[in-house]
Amino acid sequence: MRLPIRRKLLAAFMAAIALPLLVIAVYVRIWTERSLESRALNDVAVACEQAARAVESALAGARGDVTLLSRSPEVMALAESAMRGDGELMEASRERVEGLFLALSETKLVYNQVRFIDLSGREVVRVDSNRRRAWVVPHEELQDKSQRYYFQKTVALEPGHVYVSPLDLNRERGEIERPYRPVIRYATPVFVGEESAGIVVTNMFGNVFLDPIRDYGSEETGVQALVDQDGFYLGHSQRKKEWGGPNDLDTGEGLRRDYGEAAETVLRREAGTIDIEQCVASYRRIRPCLWDEHRYWVLMQEVPKRVALAPVRTFRLALGTVFAISLLGALALSVYLSRRLSDPLREVERGAQLIGNGELSHRVVVDTGDEVEALAESFNQMASRLAEVRAQEQLALLGRMAAGVVHDIRNPLTSIKGFADLLVSTDDREERREFGEIVQEDTDRILSMVQELLDFSRGGTADLRLKTVSLRGFLERVADTLRRDMERVGVAVELGPIDDAPVNLDVSRMTRMILNIASNAREAMQREGGVFTIEAHRLDGTVRIALQDTGPGIPEEVAYTLFEPFVTSGKENGTGLGLAICKQIVEAHGGTISFDDSAPRGARFVVELPVATGEMPKAVE
Repeated sequence: MRLPIRRKLLAAFMAAIALPLLVIAVYVRIWTERSLESRALNDVAVACEQAARAVESALAGARGDVTLLSRSPEVMALAESAMRGDGELMEASRERVEGLFLALSETKLVYNQVRFIDLSGREVVRVDSNRRRAWVVPHEELQDKSQRYYFQKTVALEPGHVYVSPLDLNRERGEIERPYRPVIRYATPVFVGEESAGIVVTNMFGNVFLDPIRDYGSEETGVQALVDQDGFYLGHSQRKKEWGGPNDLDTGEGLRRDYGEAAETVLRREAGTIDIEQCVASYRRIRPCLWDEHRYWVLMQEVPKRVALAPVRTFRLALGTVFAISLLGALALSVYLSRRLSDPLREVERGAQLIGNGELSHRVVVDTGDEVEALAESFNQMASRLAEVRAQEQLALLGRMAAGVVHDIRNPLTSIKGFADLLVSTDDREERREFGEIVQEDTDRILSMVQELLDFSRGGTADLRLKTVSLRGFLERVADTLRRDMERVGVAVELGPIDDAPVNLDVSRMTRMILNIASNAREAMQREGGVFTIEAHRLDGTVRIALQDTGPGIPEEVAYTLFEPFVTSGKENGTGLGLAICKQIVEAHGGTISFDDSAPRGARFVVELPVATGEMPKAVE
């Protein structure tokens, strides 16, 4: 039992599409899950790195500010006046330092306090800020800080060193402030000469870099946290977990409670990424005090796997949808193709019948891009060749007929020309000379047309007599021949650049080819004059001869049929066989001739001929 082609196509396409899709789906699912997991870990690491750099940038700014303040002329003058006990100078210097500290606090709004403390531990200048505005604290509210740890540690430092306090909750008069206000202090000694004269202290709001960490947390983005070297949270997306260390709220909330053994890995290493149950986390150390390797914080970024791998679920759904649509598409495609194949076959069959009945102009039009289209093209090529054979037979018949006519009239025409020459040569009467010239011109025109008919009927290869000649010498001789005729009607003949090369030519026939083209150029330019140029360039194994005139050019509608028999344009006389004969002659020499429509003016013909092997001949005989 024969299985219909439609069912065969259906089964073939279902197998060709469904099985590869299934394999691809399984492979892509596995590869995508791994790729997305790797990308999720990388994204977490990038977010962690960006957050860590933001914290480090804030700390670096505070470190630079306190150093610049300690070296400012205003602070140096205040420290020197405090050492000397010059009350008047000290008061003036205090006002300038108050203005300097106030300007810094109002500009940055990141400092809770900016202070100058003398050697006794007494605050001399203090500017407070609440991140909305800044103000100078009155003298009567200034405090003694001689017993505070940061004063004692900073006074003992060498010039240029900066003390960095732990990040802790601010205390006033021994009690933790409420609401909680985390601060980190940057302090540096002020020296007058080689003597210590006090310290500059900035209390930086910890919330400057903690608030972005707290605000980051959500179900979609995960959690960020900042922990100290002991594992207690300094900042967390869940604020109730913060400040669990014994020096702050002492709640015990910390990294070890939340992550168990994984916390030790985070606290021990500089940076990395770990897999924690249903989450992925990345971490990196931050050193608030660059010269103390034992003091550090750890910034941690955590993202739930369900968030990171959400695209996998979306991809699975999309893949299933695409697979189902592909199956339906395969079914529809098989039905479509069965019809598309059968219809062209019927068109080919009909075309074959028409061509067989002699309608050689009919063409089978099939656009399938497969063997059916190739079959249709073969039928069309066969029809074209049959049409060419028919045309050649008709032209051959015409040629034979023309040859017979020429043979019958050539002798009488030759006699007429002889008598016309005698009339021209006599001086008996002027009227006889005029009539003789007319007879001579008409006879020459008839003979030229007769010669064209004979040449075309014989073909370009008849009696071809080849010899090796110098291309330059040949073209120079042809140019000399042309000048005698064309300069009489105001047309100059010029030789352009000519690369010499040996070529095998039938000199007579190749000369006739160039004369035919030059004759057309002469007739086109004889009214207004012009230039006919001959150039030749040697290429790889060929020479290219360019024949160019400056006439009105060739109309576009006949440019593509110039070399067909009996085609003419704008000529008062001629058979229309001149360029067809040129084509025969060039092709008989193994070359090609073409019309170059890119010339900006006039007509340009390009002839390509093969270069002959052997030595260059000295001259054209």
